[in-house]
Amino acid sequence: MSDIHANGRVQLLGVILPHDIVLIIANVYGWTGGHHNKHARLRTDDMLAIILHEFDQLPQGPKLIVGDMNAEPWDLPSIATALVEGTFVDLGAQADIFGEAPNQPTCYPYNNGTPSRRDFVFASASLLPLISDFGPPTGFSSAWCSKFVSFDP
Repeated sequence: MSDIHANGRVQLLGVILPHDIVLIIANVYGWTGGHHNKHARLRTDDMLAIILHEFDQLPQGPKLIVGDMNAEPWDLPSIATALVEGTFVDLGAQADIFGEAPNQPTCYPYNNGTPSRRDFVFASASLLPLISDFGPPTGFSSAWCSKFVSFDP
């Protein structure tokens, strides 16, 4: 974990929510071109596997994996497995729960202009009951990479 942290690829944070609930957040920057480049995709997946392993070593509680994966979830076996098993949920894919359109683009790459959704918020199943809202910040369209998650414990 220290190598990917030292290289600026992941930031691990702990946030204390009301009622002394500790939320652990992994902010991830996946390797560029992971959707099309197998080597970049595997490096990002290795990082996610380490993060998920670290999460397994922590006490039970809510967790988030957020950031620019530079790949689709199905490109990354570690997160794809967590989504299929239901231990994590892709909030962007489930945005209709919060009154937002699901699977909206999160950015428009400068190199081809084709909208993509490579920025994700993956919430642990234990966090879902605490989330009161999800979507673009007020005044921003969903075309911007920023997303917010509001909590109401």
